[in-house]
Amino acid sequence: MIAMRHLLSVSCMLLAFSVLFASDETPVSPWPLDVPYGSGVITLYQPQPEKLDGNVLTGRAAASYLANGKSEDDRVFGALWFTATLDIDREHDVAKARSMTITKVVTPKGEKTDDDGAAAKKAIQDAVVALNVEIDLDRLAATLEEPANAGSADIASAVPRILIRQEPTVLVVLDGAPKRQEVDGVQRVVNTPAFIAIDSDGTWWLRGDTDWLTASAIEGPWAIPTATPQTAITESAKKAGYPTAVVRMGAGKPPAVIIAQEPTELVVFAGKPSFAPIGDGALLGATNSDTTAFVEVASGTQFLLLAGRWYSAAKLADDAAWTLVDPQDLPPAFAAIPPTSDWEEVLAHVAGTPQADEAVAQQQIPQTARIPRTASITVTFDGEPTWVQVTGLAVEYAENSADAVFRLPGGLFYTCRDGVWYDGKAPTGPFTVATSVPDVLRHLPADCPWYNTSYVTVYQSTPEYVWCGYTPGYMGWYVYGGCPIYGTGYWYRGWYGRAIYPRPITWGVNIHYNPWTGWGVSVGISGPHWSVGWPVGGGGYHGGGWWGCGGVNSITINNNTAINIGNGNIGNGNRPVDRPLARPAIYDRVPGAERPKLEEAGDRLRGTTARPAATTLPKRDNLAVDRDGTIARPTADGAWQTRADGAWKDRPAPVAKPAVQQPRPQPKPSPAVKPARPTPQQTRPAPSLERTQQQRNRGEQRVQQRAAPPANRGGGGARR
Repeated sequence: MIAMRHLLSVSCMLLAFSVLFASDETPVSPWPLDVPYGSGVITLYQPQPEKLDGNVLTGRAAASYLANGKSEDDRVFGALWFTATLDIDREHDVAKARSMTITKVVTPKGEKTDDDGAAAKKAIQDAVVALNVEIDLDRLAATLEEPANAGSADIASAVPRILIRQEPTVLVVLDGAPKRQEVDGVQRVVNTPAFIAIDSDGTWWLRGDTDWLTASAIEGPWAIPTATPQTAITESAKKAGYPTAVVRMGAGKPPAVIIAQEPTELVVFAGKPSFAPIGDGALLGATNSDTTAFVEVASGTQFLLLAGRWYSAAKLADDAAWTLVDPQDLPPAFAAIPPTSDWEEVLAHVAGTPQADEAVAQQQIPQTARIPRTASITVTFDGEPTWVQVTGLAVEYAENSADAVFRLPGGLFYTCRDGVWYDGKAPTGPFTVATSVPDVLRHLPADCPWYNTSYVTVYQSTPEYVWCGYTPGYMGWYVYGGCPIYGTGYWYRGWYGRAIYPRPITWGVNIHYNPWTGWGVSVGISGPHWSVGWPVGGGGYHGGGWWGCGGVNSITINNNTAINIGNGNIGNGNRPVDRPLARPAIYDRVPGAERPKLEEAGDRLRGTTARPAATTLPKRDNLAVDRDGTIARPTADGAWQTRADGAWKDRPAPVAKPAVQQPRPQPKPSPAVKPARPTPQQTRPAPSLERTQQQRNRGEQRVQQRAAPPANRGGGGARR
């Protein structure tokens, strides 16, 4: 039976990775799969990814072998554990296994084989190298059991100013008091992503997406102009990326304009707030706002979801005393929100839900690339480098550069651009791709404006190449309380000299998370007549920075688009829309960067080496393996059977254990910072078989609904 064990191992490795292949063309679960081998067939069952640490995936899987002409009673079962190094392309939601190792092979007691697994492991190691194996990231995120270090940023706990309006209103964010500079011969306010100019008569002009508003002072009131701006202003707006043509608002009432010089969030309702019951009615959800607003019926408590964070107050008003709510402390009614309702995307912000677990798993999946050792960049400064000490660390950063430039003791310099680390011996370089990064740069505090570079990693290097990658933390997406949040909440001050270098912002853009499309913004919440349009990168003048990643702005922002974290676009009201076939990736700007050479969907493992289970054979269930190596299968009544002594036996009903309240970590007292709850370093208990089945179903649903038209996906729909 050695041959069977070889096949078992090889097929399980194929399983461990092909199981996760993209099923763009096959909306039905592909499991189990058959792999013909010699005089029989290997059947592959869906693998269970355990942990993704950087670009290294570990997991386990089940497989079986049936010789031709034999009955089902002669089928032999086994389980294995694997480790694989992945090349991951989040642009196309797929990864490729670059190297794999089988760490353990186990067969249940009583199976018809006496091989100890050593030969099987060698067969896998030799065979897998030549396989073109790809992994679908939707299935991986849904079934990953243990995200690595799921806690992330120490977030600023200071509550932003929260404004409630019931009429069309736009919010214009400034980085502090207005800073006026001459740009293209025009006086402009440079510390805002909006276009604000002052003409020679002292009149202020604010460019919207289709028209202008004007005022005698920046505080307003802003009104529809009776004349056009001076030619110099319109030409400057054109250079900034605004359309030349102007669509007049006519005699309509313009929106109110709020100029924010401090962290501010604007919540706009179309008239008096209107709420509708959610699920069993324990919660009410606002139906006439783009902001997620809830009321807990039993207590009357108001809840707002802002940048992924929950805030609660006794009333919905400007003078309400809002407090930050840990996602694990939300009322039980939040977890009971029906996943088929218009509020399905909110479940990603409720700790312990499958949607939240999946979002955390997504935060752990990096974008990787292979960079030539010859890659180099040039760094510039606005004058001589101006260094700022990083809080609590022996490292400094330059505040007057568009790049993240760090100075370490001993005359060492490092810079990060487009998700790649470079090192040099002088602040201006030359900088060449780094083969390693000091540990201190992996532990920057969240109050550092370049905190996001902590999520960029160098994995491996050879004399020719460096393998590196970044997780979504580099794009400003973090985890707090087991749920996704955007931004650290800190208000980083930009550099405003001869050059303008803004820093990432959290507040004022109504940023929200959708499980289908990622983080999107509704910039300048507005009424039907007018809104503030922000061209990409502030029209090129600011060189990016407002949305992170420094230097070049890789994130597309306007009233109806999303941040590019490998998740496509989003419409108003959090409605999911089709993912584009290809999304701009940050590595497209790194000369010589290489991503995995991916197969077309039809040429992946599904259509060549493996095939769906033969219809002429009796129906076989999708088996599961626990961490002890016990193989199990579901029964028709929802119970499970386990494999032992060459037969299937009913599993005793699990004994319910009383819930144990785990001690909550106590953060150090601080008026400004609330640390994210860290994930325990020890291995978490494996999910139950029932939980494993739920995760698999969730993964299949993700794959099927991703390929479906938006109207057929269910959840996340319009609320108006």
